[in-house]
Amino acid sequence: MRPVGGARSRKIDVRVVAATNRSLSADVESSRFREDLFYRLAVFRIDVPPLRERLDDVLRHLSDRLQETLRPLREVVQREGPETLRAQLGGIEAWLLRRALDAHHNRRAATARTLAITHEGLYKKMRRSGIS
Repeated sequence: MRPVGGARSRKIDVRVVAATNRSLSADVESSRFREDLFYRLAVFRIDVPPLRERLDDVLRHLSDRLQETLRPLREVVQREGPETLRAQLGGIEAWLLRRALDAHHNRRAATARTLAITHEGLYKKMRRSGIS
């Protein structure tokens, strides 16, 4: 390879990783994708089936994530003791808010987007939960 503006060529070692949700072999046959590029990219192929065909994997992942979330929630509910439902839900909401804020390194706009609430809604919930 010769760098732009360079006088000498340099030897380089390059790996290219490409992904698509299309059938490139079908696109090559219909002349929608260059055949030479296809064969250069298809040196080591990994076909990953779509999520709709891997429902068991998705459910297992969601189940694991739910278990991770439920353990601390159970502790919060047990620790709060015989409080009203509203107070218990407030504790759970505060825990979820802190967790989301931590996950986003305290970036409130990103946290609000993740929680699918407005910025104002996030600030209101934080104030109510005593989170600064």
